[in-house]
Amino acid sequence: MWYPVSDIVTGEPVSEADAQAQIFADEDDFEVSIEMLIASARAHVEAYCNRQFATHAMAWACDGFGDFRRLPAAPATAITAISYLNPAGEETTLDAANYILRADGMEPWIALADGAQWPQRQPGSRVTVVGIFGGCPPDVKHAMLLLIGDGFTTRENVARPVWTAVDALLANHRRGAWV
Repeated sequence: MWYPVSDIVTGEPVSEADAQAQIFADEDDFEVSIEMLIASARAHVEAYCNRQFATHAMAWACDGFGDFRRLPAAPATAITAISYLNPAGEETTLDAANYILRADGMEPWIALADGAQWPQRQPGSRVTVVGIFGGCPPDVKHAMLLLIGDGFTTRENVARPVWTAVDALLANHRRGAWV
C-alpha cells in the first residue's frame, strides 16, 4: 500500500499565455485569476484521469518492495531515490544500479536489475520512493484549455451535460478506470 509523503508541482502544462489566448484576455488584470484557473483545471483533469499531467516532484512511502509492481502515480519520468531503514534502524539509500524504472505508459513500476536483490529492512518500517512524474499530451492540454475558458466565462456552478468535449478528450487517458 502507498502513502503520500510530498507532492510539489514544478511546472504547469498550460502557460499563462496559452490561457490568456483561450479566454481572449489582452491585459494582465486577470493574472491571479488565470493562475488559479490553470491550477484548478489541471487539478480537475489529474483527479479525473488519476494521473499527473503537470511536472510533479513526489515522494511516496510503501509497506515493502513488493509494492513496486505498481507505482501510485503515472507517468513516471525518473526515480531519484529509494530509501529504507536497514535492520540496524539506519536510513539507507538504495544504489540506483540495483533497480530499473519501467516507465511503461500509465502503469510504471520498479524492477530489480539483473543479479540484484532487494535488501533486508527493519521489520515494520516503510520504503520511501522519490521521483519525477508527469507529462501532458496535446489533447489533455486542449481539455484543460476548454475548462479554463469555461471557468472564465461562466463563473457559476451550472449543471453539466452527461458527456462533454472535455470527457471525450480525456477518455483515453484515464488510469485505472474500469467503467
